[in-house]
Amino acid sequence: MDTSYVDNVLDNVLPELTTYIRRVLEDDRYSHLRKIPIIVSCELVVVRREQLESDTGTSDPKQVPAARAAIDALQKALGGGGDEVSCRICLEQIEQDMRVACMPCNHVYHLDCIVRWLETSHLCPLCRFALPTC
Repeated sequence: MDTSYVDNVLDNVLPELTTYIRRVLEDDRYSHLRKIPIIVSCELVVVRREQLESDTGTSDPKQVPAARAAIDALQKALGGGGDEVSCRICLEQIEQDMRVACMPCNHVYHLDCIVRWLETSHLCPLCRFALPTC
């Protein structure tokens, strides 16, 4: 197994994280806040690309489709409602007579847009809320 990824995390990422935390703790802008002790843990999971492809059918973990039952269970309605709202997938306005779907995270999209999206990715395009997968 190639250890360069693990070495990079240990040599670069973790020190950068601890440096960032120290900077925040020492920053005068946050001096009025009460500091509480915390325990930070880091779990490094290394998955081989071949294993990921065999588990998901793709090498991209974001490209795991949502379960059909989860897609069908989305709350559906007619768009509009007075607000100037646009679908964040196609970027077009959501008109009053258009069918929309509301994700459990409350983000609203054109029904056709979000269904197409969820057929390839189980994550909300805006906040990455995860719907159940197959």
